[in-house]
Amino acid sequence: MTQRRNELLDKITNKTVHVGVLGLGYVGLPLALVLLLGLSHNKDIDDTRESPSFEIIEHRLHLGAIVSYHDPHIAKATPVRSWPNLPPMQSVPLTPESIEAADAIVISTDHSAVDYAMLAKHARLIVDTRGVYREPRSNVIKA
Repeated sequence: MTQRRNELLDKITNKTVHVGVLGLGYVGLPLALVLLLGLSHNKDIDDTRESPSFEIIEHRLHLGAIVSYHDPHIAKATPVRSWPNLPPMQSVPLTPESIEAADAIVISTDHSAVDYAMLAKHARLIVDTRGVYREPRSNVIKA
């Protein structure tokens, strides 16, 4: 059972990273200001183990992007065993100004405390890897 669980987690993680990383490249934003929503692996918790967010951050930084994150459960991101070389980061407030400043938002974790209506109203582009937006929107790429 544990092996099957790990295989499923790998598939989910790989899909999230693939879409989060390549989705931005698809719209021509390799050197963008990216705001990542959620560092935790699961919704509404502070556990970052197995989180695809770190791979997305590393890949975007490698391409020269400026990356920030918002997570209501993780105020400060510290390096983890699988990503020991990531720079220290702090969660930024999710405000209309911080949303408008970003070239793209990647929803990596769909925390309940996030105002998704405000996000959609102010974001230029949202890469939704969690299926938050059910109805089509011109500024949302579903993954």
